[in-house]
Amino acid sequence: MPGYEIIGEEEKKEILEVLANKVVFRYGFDAERKGVYKVAT
Repeated sequence: MPGYEIIGEEEKKEILEVLANKVVFRYGFDAERKGVYKVAT
């Protein structure tokens, strides 16, 4: 079991949104982010 089978649709949607925005860095790239930040709370 590599783990991919436990990723739900909600998590998949969030991951695909990050990849579509093409910004995977934690800091910077404010213009490219267009105000979208994904942080765990």
